Amino acid sequence: MSKDWFISDTHFDHGNIMKYCDRPGLTDAEQKSLAASEDFKVSNDSIVRMNDMLIDEINTLVMPEDRIWHLGDVLFGNKKHVFDNCRRFLNRIKCKEIHLCRGNHDHPAIEKLFSSVQDVAYVRVGKQKLFVSHYAHAVWDQSHRGRIHLYGHSHATAEEGLDAMMPGRKSGDVGVDNLAKVFGRYAPIDITQINDWLGSREGHSIDHHTREKTKQWLGKDPNKPEEGG
Repeated sequence: MSKDWFISDTHFDHGNIMKYCDRPGLTDAEQKSLAASEDFKVSNDSIVRMNDMLIDEINTLVMPEDRIWHLGDVLFGNKKHVFDNCRRFLNRIKCKEIHLCRGNHDHPAIEKLFSSVQDVAYVRVGKQKLFVSHYAHAVWDQSHRGRIHLYGHSHATAEEGLDAMMPGRKSGDVGVDNLAKVFGRYAPIDITQINDWLGSREGHSIDHHTREKTKQWLGKDPNKPEEGG
């Protein structure tokens, strides 16, 4: 039986992302420069190690008959060669049905390489409905009914703030940097892992569907008329 996998922000060929997110693959000398906050250019050999690690992590889990939902920022680099470079990476992945939610670094030239391309997608896996996009949303369709929202873009840096603003939210960053932080691997996740991670959360909705609950969350008395109302 085929499976659906979710991942984001692989940033193939992006040397600086290894510095920004402290990804594996840097040489000892590069690690020392990073620790000392020194400016340096990541070597091509280190970039290749990162690329290989990400491809290996995907291929250890994904089977040819599966589907991947990539939520944006597939690769980074020279726009003149972006199509050929993207095709080269996708050809190394076992599964050939790969859907893309556009990220801010995804050049239009690569879109024809994917099974589908959209800004947001509604994905059904068994009985579970998911809303996926490159960016984190505060409100999404059926959020008040517990629909899970997956996104990328922020490289694990937005999670603490979103938890404070939206306690109990059923949403999560599936960029590889956050997946490594949560699950210990730079690898895609499936619906079982998603439900284990987010499924038991209470949920958080801040729109008209949960008006009274939202007022209580904001510390307002739902029985007291609003000023000017």
